[in-house]
Amino acid sequence: MPTPSSVLYISPTLDYKASFDGKDFEVTKSKNTLIASRVFYNDIVIHSFKINANTSDEELRTLVEIKMYEEAGLDVNKRYKIVYVKKRLDFADTVLIEAFAIDAENTKESLSKVLKQEKYIDFLVLPFLSYETLYTHKVLAPKNDLFVYIHENEAFLALYKGGEYIATKSIFTLNDILKKLKNEAIVLEIEALVTLLSTKGLDSTQYSHEETSLVTALQNVFVELFTKINDVLLHNRSVYGFDYADRIFMSVANGRVRGLREFLISFGYTDSALHDFKLVKNCSNEYPMACILASYVFDKFAQADMRHNVTFFVRPPQFLKTQTGKLTLSIIAAAFLLSLYPLYLSFNLHSLQVQFEELTLQNNAIKKNAATYNAQLLKIKASLLEGHQLQDEQTKNLENITQSIDELYVMKQGTKTYTDFIVKINRLLKRYALMVRSIEQKGSDKMSIEVVATPSQRDTIAKFMEDLLKEGFIGVTTNEIRSDKELYISKIEIER
Repeated sequence: MPTPSSVLYISPTLDYKASFDGKDFEVTKSKNTLIASRVFYNDIVIHSFKINANTSDEELRTLVEIKMYEEAGLDVNKRYKIVYVKKRLDFADTVLIEAFAIDAENTKESLSKVLKQEKYIDFLVLPFLSYETLYTHKVLAPKNDLFVYIHENEAFLALYKGGEYIATKSIFTLNDILKKLKNEAIVLEIEALVTLLSTKGLDSTQYSHEETSLVTALQNVFVELFTKINDVLLHNRSVYGFDYADRIFMSVANGRVRGLREFLISFGYTDSALHDFKLVKNCSNEYPMACILASYVFDKFAQADMRHNVTFFVRPPQFLKTQTGKLTLSIIAAAFLLSLYPLYLSFNLHSLQVQFEELTLQNNAIKKNAATYNAQLLKIKASLLEGHQLQDEQTKNLENITQSIDELYVMKQGTKTYTDFIVKINRLLKRYALMVRSIEQKGSDKMSIEVVATPSQRDTIAKFMEDLLKEGFIGVTTNEIRSDKELYISKIEIER
């Protein structure tokens, strides 16, 4: 598809729009303007798995489909759009695949307001991939970046390393924060919470003595939020080497949280620069995310890159470019030529008579060469026979593929014992609130884990090992307990 004159992004809630022509925002819509929107984060099914780096693209597409239905639990009775991202790992022989599935029926309902206004949606965005445009347009220099997006019913984070997307995760929405405050006997409406975050936020000096419980509860929620974010960073440190967030970009209801910078410093983000989403200089939209999304979609059309376009509402091609249009044009042309045929006959009767005599001579020559044509016919029959043989071979190949899929399913069933093993270990880790630095599975009966504990939790490592023995594991040993930046790290070998 050629580069459009502009892109018009429409929010699924129709609260705001943004248009972009590659240079300027808020440009006038024209007949060549393409329409874009995005899916809600909660409507995306996400599943990750590793593959051999030598897997071909065709094999990978088939494998992604199988994994999403068998492992991610897609409903075979529903229609989905499935796309994926390939992520490079430090191991040359392994690639991590992160696949995304969108339910057609659910998407149509979520975008009902947009579809009432526009018949077609040319590009449907996975929102956490859109920050790529900030690096494409050199708004940001590639670094380790954390993007945090929090709104009323939707919240997620996205990690980018060196300008490339590596991970996403759902986090607390504003409604989730309201529920947590309600558990502390603090009842607020959504508008009041948004105002509170922007005017007082996490800055305890802005609260009166009577509001001490409110600021304490709010700070506790953000402690819980960034504890979850730290867990995501820790996981991606071991997988991608994402050691630290150089920059944090955070948007809460399209605005900033007062006192957040000081809060993050106290939380340990001493070297992280904090920004909001107002990154595109010539974007006057009060919803800066809209400009980011519009810019991203324009880039994708300019690059002719539709790999991550999950739209179901495709604009049909122009009529004359379709097969029906081409056939109609051919019929019209033939009818026009036929209307001229009688006139042509009247002016070219003599020429036709000469041609008739020549054709008669040619016909006689053709009859004399009948043997040659018969030989060619035999060759054609032989080719047809080869075609049938090739079809038989392809049928056998298809049967072999079917058998391979069945074998893969049997192999998958056999991995349940590994899952039982991990579930028991994970339950005990949660009981003692221990963090895990690494897990190494050694067959179906052995596992090596590195457990991280604070000084106050050091005794819990021994209790954790005692409970492992009570659970029936026959071998539980630890070879080392070392201190790493005021944390205790213990490597535990487990055998069942």
